[in-house]
Amino acid sequence: MKKQIPDILRGIAAAAAAGAVLLCSGCGLGFNTMIMTDTDPPEAVLAQFFDALQAGDYAACDQWLADNERFTVVDNTEYDFLGELMDTAMSRLDYAPLEEIEYDATNAEQPIRVTALNTARLSELIAENYVNTEYSYLIENNKRTVDDESNHDDVSNIIKREIETYTEAAGTVQNEITVHFVYKDNGWKIVMNTELIGAIFGDDVK
Repeated sequence: MKKQIPDILRGIAAAAAAGAVLLCSGCGLGFNTMIMTDTDPPEAVLAQFFDALQAGDYAACDQWLADNERFTVVDNTEYDFLGELMDTAMSRLDYAPLEEIEYDATNAEQPIRVTALNTARLSELIAENYVNTEYSYLIENNKRTVDDESNHDDVSNIIKREIETYTEAAGTVQNEITVHFVYKDNGWKIVMNTELIGAIFGDDVK
């Protein structure tokens, strides 16, 4: 069965941004009392985490996540436009504290406002243009379906170009959330939950 371009783009606006997923193994929170030592405060941990995201250094993000959580990009399609989409989305990412952080010996909370690329709108713009113009032209002239592996590079290159074209038009969205931290292994760690991952990828988490 011929695969339509909306099927290829499906999930771009999801919290996992077309394949970025949070891999958790044994993610139960531990709130055991611990003796605090000199370490980065929660505010600094959060700043470093967002700096790594903005720089596209996704592997570095793991060191600031609690328990066995991992911020891992998984490309679940045969196409290679995911990396460009991720880098574009993260380059638009920003946050601002809303209130003073509150914490005790083992946990902390920081209300923030997250500004992120509107991936839902970007997906719509790409799909509209691709279906109406370039996708039809590609199939008609090459007589190949998207399922044909020889077509994947052409599809990816078109979508990469559309990401660049429509990013500004897609705009950004803002979410106000509370980031949670736990003090474990002599350091503050971020608790990655659906609210935070959704805000990072431009979902409406209100």
